[in-house]
Amino acid sequence: MLKVREHLRKFKIALSMVKELKVSIADIVVRFISADPKSRFYLSPTYKDFIVQEGKPDVVLYVHRGSIPDFPEEELVFDSGSAWTFSRSGEKYIIRIIRRNISRTSELVAMDPEFRSGDIYIDEELFSPFIPLDYLFRLLMIFLVPLNEGIEIHACGIIDNGKGMVFTGPSGFGKTTTANLWNGTEGVKVLNDERIIIRKRGGRFWVYGTPWHGLGGFALPDGAPLERIFFIRHAEENMITPKSGAEAASGILARVYFPSFDQFGLGHLLDICSQLASEVPCYELGFVPDERVIDFIRNME
Repeated sequence: MLKVREHLRKFKIALSMVKELKVSIADIVVRFISADPKSRFYLSPTYKDFIVQEGKPDVVLYVHRGSIPDFPEEELVFDSGSAWTFSRSGEKYIIRIIRRNISRTSELVAMDPEFRSGDIYIDEELFSPFIPLDYLFRLLMIFLVPLNEGIEIHACGIIDNGKGMVFTGPSGFGKTTTANLWNGTEGVKVLNDERIIIRKRGGRFWVYGTPWHGLGGFALPDGAPLERIFFIRHAEENMITPKSGAEAASGILARVYFPSFDQFGLGHLLDICSQLASEVPCYELGFVPDERVIDFIRNME
């Protein structure tokens, strides 16, 4: 217990004592409710701009601090191999978290079949009066994003005068460099330099920031209609090559974080990636890492 508490202190993640907490990421609003007045929710500082007061929740979760209940006849669907499992118990979906160096379940989430409501159980002996939400919330979003017509993608996202753009590529190909180049440019918001969410809303795709940033530390909750997707790489001169069809769809899929199991799996995400490739212009972008690439992109026909 002392090790877990020290781990929390190191991250300096204290929030004021609250009974309810609402977090909005990609316009997916999750409401946490605790009946225990002595409990305190904890989220890391990168979530501060994603905490909201208004908005109808898409998901409502009731938080209980005490012992972890048993759910009989669980059918294992997925095992991460170390940190968490996903299973079925009757009509419930169960996410179990086992913290490193702890031999038992530390947190458990029991969700309804539609993932619209559920209960969170926190081991009181390990977390008291703490209710740590970072890792738990991150796991939930693995399911909530695809269930809400979205994908989470390894990319830098920006909004340039109301137009959303995504720059994706393997590690070391220039996502944080791109974020730093655009940061401070008039009319530009850098959403994130590592992970962004793309969702289809009102018949078109939007791009959103997330709290899960890279080395650049960019993490904004804003969103905008998605105008272009770039597959980036460093080059000796700025150059653009259009991509479409299966080539574009496979390029998007290669950078997507997805749960490769059950009805939350690959088939649904393949469909979203295919729609993206057909509805949003995609390009390979070779770029020189200096500010000239901004005008180069803005002057595209």
